[in-house]
Amino acid sequence: MIAAFAPELIRKSDVPKLMKVLVGDATTFPEVVRAYRRAVLDRLLAALSALLARGHEAGEIHAPDPVLTARLVIAPVALSGLWQVMFGKDRTARVDLDALFSLHVDMLSRALAPPEPAGGSK
Repeated sequence: MIAAFAPELIRKSDVPKLMKVLVGDATTFPEVVRAYRRAVLDRLLAALSALLARGHEAGEIHAPDPVLTARLVIAPVALSGLWQVMFGKDRTARVDLDALFSLHVDMLSRALAPPEPAGGSK
């Protein structure tokens, strides 16, 4: 579950530092950044998009554009990783990652809830 995985990834891995390096070197070493995107990010987004598409087709979730929805799902992870590595030492800028991703899951659950059938009770 993203609420448990994302805070640990941000706190305990080098992924946030890698993200900062990739952003910083995007214009200097575009081939390296492009290779990382293809090898890691494109595969992650494709897998998540496929999962969302299957859930939408089965009527289990509302994700009419699974490709964009996948980006919305992971966007807080990316931003939080960059925030942590850039501002994490400043106590006034710290973010409660557990609370943030708990809220993210709550909002995703509401946003992805399938629409009620026509004529359904409210």
